[in-house]
Amino acid sequence: MNAIIIAAGKGTRLRPLTLETPKPLIDVLGKPMIERNIEYLIEKNVNEIIVVVGYMKNEFEYLEKKYKEVKLIYNDKFEEYNNIYSFYLVRNFLENSYILDGDIYITENIFQKNLKTSKYFAKKIEIKNEEWQLILENGKIKEVLIGGQGNYIMSGVSFFTKEDTKILKELVEKYVKDEEKLKSYYWDHLVKENIEKFKIEIEKIDNKKIYEIDNLDELKELDKKYLNILKKVEMVVIFEKLENFKLYQEIDKILGENLIEKNIKFLIKNGIKKIIFLSKNNIEFFNYLKVKYSEVEVVETNKEEGSYFMLTSLKDKIKEEFILMESNIVYDEEILKKLINSFEKNIVVVSSEKNLNNNYFVESKYNYLSRISKEKKELKNIQGELVEIFKISKELYLDILKQDVENLNYSYKSAISNCSLKIKTLKMYDLMYYKINTQNQLSFFKEVIYPRIIKKEEIERKNEIGEILLKRLKILEEKIENIDIIGGMTNRNYLIQVNQLKYVIRKPGEGTEKIISRKNEKKNATLVSGLKIDSELIFFDEESGLKISRYIENAETLSPKTAKNYLENVAILLKKLHSSNIKFENNFDVFLEIEKYEKIVMDKKGKFYNGYFKYKKEILKLKQEIENLKIEKVPCHNDTVPENFIKSDKEFYLIDWEYSGMNDPIWDLAAFSLESNLNKKEEEKLISFYYNENVNKEIIKRMKVNKICQDFLWSIWTLIKELEGVSYGDYGIKRYKNAVRGIKELKKYE
Repeated sequence: MNAIIIAAGKGTRLRPLTLETPKPLIDVLGKPMIERNIEYLIEKNVNEIIVVVGYMKNEFEYLEKKYKEVKLIYNDKFEEYNNIYSFYLVRNFLENSYILDGDIYITENIFQKNLKTSKYFAKKIEIKNEEWQLILENGKIKEVLIGGQGNYIMSGVSFFTKEDTKILKELVEKYVKDEEKLKSYYWDHLVKENIEKFKIEIEKIDNKKIYEIDNLDELKELDKKYLNILKKVEMVVIFEKLENFKLYQEIDKILGENLIEKNIKFLIKNGIKKIIFLSKNNIEFFNYLKVKYSEVEVVETNKEEGSYFMLTSLKDKIKEEFILMESNIVYDEEILKKLINSFEKNIVVVSSEKNLNNNYFVESKYNYLSRISKEKKELKNIQGELVEIFKISKELYLDILKQDVENLNYSYKSAISNCSLKIKTLKMYDLMYYKINTQNQLSFFKEVIYPRIIKKEEIERKNEIGEILLKRLKILEEKIENIDIIGGMTNRNYLIQVNQLKYVIRKPGEGTEKIISRKNEKKNATLVSGLKIDSELIFFDEESGLKISRYIENAETLSPKTAKNYLENVAILLKKLHSSNIKFENNFDVFLEIEKYEKIVMDKKGKFYNGYFKYKKEILKLKQEIENLKIEKVPCHNDTVPENFIKSDKEFYLIDWEYSGMNDPIWDLAAFSLESNLNKKEEEKLISFYYNENVNKEIIKRMKVNKICQDFLWSIWTLIKELEGVSYGDYGIKRYKNAVRGIKELKKYE
């Protein structure tokens, strides 16, 4: 007697759990479902258990080590075919065989040692259901129907005698020749469609002895620990690890950005509400973090105590599960994403060995932590090197606090290693991770690791663009000749070359979906295309904001420095747009935009600039003044930064119509003046070119009012972008101060 367990499927209805754990390995009431069933089978002297695996097959490998009776068979077509193909792969193992689905939970041992007839283990369901119904006649199954009520149903466990498994083998070898059957049939179709060939009975079982867990609701009903599985981690603790502050500065130079702030912004972007930064050496260098980021609290700890006591000093602050990480590591952000979103409460992350000094190693047993140590000789089943990023539950933290520790240098890693609770080891060998403690490690990072990061980003970029082109334009990746990143303040822009033709792909930046209507942008960009003042639009997806346009050859993008040389060209181009007969369906109303942006900041619990609401009242007073002027609204670009103007030979183009809408034409002139840092004479020149020297006091005042409104609006825009994890330095505060200064000057002007 043996057993076949079919466990190759993806278990999509049990996501997000099955994104990182195969369904049969999900823990139910203290043990993975498949392990409980294996142990029940072994109790009944079933000494050969064949498990068919596919999805996340590596996660099952420990079963062969833990149970000598288990043998794994790999189904490499688990994504293409239904489970009839898994059954086909094990056809030669069929004899007197139990056949089990991999995702059933059995509350007590229902297996029997000496069955003489083929049987489906079945429970009776009185209410109407869509399960496979076993219709009986004289104690035998005469028909199998899908859907019904008041019948015994298949429950995921069956037994077939040697005689009947011969029939099953013959049938499956015929069925797999039919591609459609391979894609849509379960192995039980062999029985359903050929029931007359078998003499199958049922083994009646109590409904409470067996469960097929199809979805999260059923799992939550069975095991209450999953009630809050969709709740994300909202707290992170960061250890400041380097005593040599200069190393941080050198890391930042290599990366081109501040490492700690990079991590903080990523955490905020992924929904982390509270970040505690623990420091005992360089507290004065890090206090600015709590000023810059409302989510950050900087805590100074005792310089004489080790990391264990640094962690236990937070006992009044730890109220929930949290991520614990060190500050001197560079890592693939996918690691943090997995921990933040994982249903597992306690996780230790393991990477491949890099043979570096000062690294810890992880010993694991059956995918759970056994021990952490720097001494490899002390460990047996080494999984790899420790990644200093942990997920820790409140229960595990309390277990850490209970340890009786006198050694002031005791490490929090040792404390985690000595805990009694189960801690999952998450192997991420394919993701980049590197720790920098010394000058030598910094040099190695600069010369070896960082170039790998850049290379990986290039590959990811090419794959990303390749997928876009294949999906949108049916262009194969191998046809792409070149990919370069080009400028963009809000979005990610790529210049690509295919068959000697160049295109620009625009991917919207973080948070833009809350600010920009892609539907309006698409409509307006399409209307503008008739004016020949923008590049040719090839593709626009109004759902995602993805845009593909023809690249402008011999292009020179204007900058604040070069813009002053082309004031007349800019004025002529804007006049062409404003005087056209185009009618955009949407208006760009700066006062409505201010309210919209302000609400986004409030929803994200962001902080406003000092005196914000006081000066907002002054801004709103300008609304009535503008309305009294009864200005005729025209089609406007509304984001006339110099970088949106392209010069190609003698032609000028205006690109990116994200903020376009009907507005006062002077808005576009004011924006260009502000963003190009025009002085008074240069601005007067621009207005003169536009109005053919017919400039009056009303025009000058409208310029002033529009510039104030723009500075105020874009200062709030900056707050939103920073809340999304994108830093613009002092751009926002400068624009806010300009607005305040403009309000005061306007009063003098009056």
